[in-house]
Amino acid sequence: MTEMRKPRLLTAPRVRRAAAVVLVCVIAGNAADICRIGRGNAAELAVRDRVSGYRPQPPSAVAAADTARQKAQSPAAPRRLSNPGVAALRDENPETVGWVTIPYTRIDYPVVQGPDNGFYLHRDIEKNDSFAGTVFMDYRSEADLSGRDTVIYGHNMKSGAMFHDLVKFDDPKFWDSVTTGWLYLPDATYRLDIFAYLVVGWDDPYIYGPSPGAWGDFLSYVKNNARYYRDLGLEPNDRVVTLSTCSYQFDHARTTIIARLTEVTEPAA
Repeated sequence: MTEMRKPRLLTAPRVRRAAAVVLVCVIAGNAADICRIGRGNAAELAVRDRVSGYRPQPPSAVAAADTARQKAQSPAAPRRLSNPGVAALRDENPETVGWVTIPYTRIDYPVVQGPDNGFYLHRDIEKNDSFAGTVFMDYRSEADLSGRDTVIYGHNMKSGAMFHDLVKFDDPKFWDSVTTGWLYLPDATYRLDIFAYLVVGWDDPYIYGPSPGAWGDFLSYVKNNARYYRDLGLEPNDRVVTLSTCSYQFDHARTTIIARLTEVTEPAA
């Protein structure tokens, strides 16, 4: 009769060795993730450095006056502010639509618009694979900003890059101190008057539309659901821009700021 062998028990040294193997595997996996993220951050910085020469300059204080006020002061049409750097960047990638800047944040990037909302998630402006992706406009939005609500997306990078700094608006002091941004097109310059900060679901119908109601319904929804809000007295012919990034406050959450779009021009000579 064959003697049955008892299962071998792991002695203390063997337990330690087995645990060490598992730990090494975990560390190796984490190290791979860290390397991948590190390479992604380095690539993002490299692309950011390459396109920095195309960065538009904020308009002068005189140019930043409202177009409506300038028209009231002069019968001649004010001169639109073009941005040659953005136009040159568009020559390199025809899907470049503009450049967005928010003061006191790292949000200072060209904006592209792909064939869908997935193309630039992990591609840089040169269309190479990129963990950080590119800031991009919703493919359903009008590239010339003629739509009622233009939505622009960017990743929430732990390094602080892309649209990570939208979370700064959750601080009341920051909210009170940073009230404007800039959006530059090749042939026009716009001021972003920030009036709402919201955390919403990824499929919020009002924010990511098309909104199920009229303009007044949209504004009421934003006001009633905003964590921070300032009343700018928006009118029916106003247009807004929504900047959106991932949030980790709940499953599939998105952090957004919404701003009124106001074109700025130089007074006519």
